[in-house]
Amino acid sequence: MAACHDVASGLNEKRRGLQQVLALVQRHAVDYVVVEFRDRLARFGSHYLETFLL
Repeated sequence: MAACHDVASGLNEKRRGLQQVLALVQRHAVDYVVVEFRDRLARFGSHYLETFLL
């Protein structure tokens, strides 16, 4: 199973860790994504990310 993590501001949409997670999800290489705090995923547009991740 692939694993990566990202510890950064939810305001920065060009985070390397976020890009890696989205690529893994797109390739169906992960079974689940754990987000500890919703506002750390994205301050704006988190609904779009949640829809993509489902």
